[in-house]
Amino acid sequence: MNFTFTIALILSLASVSLGTPATEVRRVPDVSNRYIVKLRAKASLSKLRTRIAQFDKSFGASSSVSHEYRLINGLAGKFDPRFIRQLKQDRDVEYVVPDGIATIVGDDDDEK
Repeated sequence: MNFTFTIALILSLASVSLGTPATEVRRVPDVSNRYIVKLRAKASLSKLRTRIAQFDKSFGASSSVSHEYRLINGLAGKFDPRFIRQLKQDRDVEYVVPDGIATIVGDDDDEK
């Protein structure tokens, strides 16, 4: 290769890489077996925590509560699917939904 061609190739590759925005790589958390459990208004969170501990002890499971909500009577965490099936039948439980990840994606073209 001649010197001029090599310099032109380096400069063209540099301009392409400098003009391309960097892509951010994010690690996506594992949300498998994570649920939000909403109790009825008068149901007890402490009673639910006791049930979680009893289930774990009986079945060798390892549940973990990641958040207790103040706005709603409920909590979020990682639970054994067998326990979730039991909760869905409980009259103190209003609903159980899989937890997930929500993101906001947009551009700032509207901010002109």
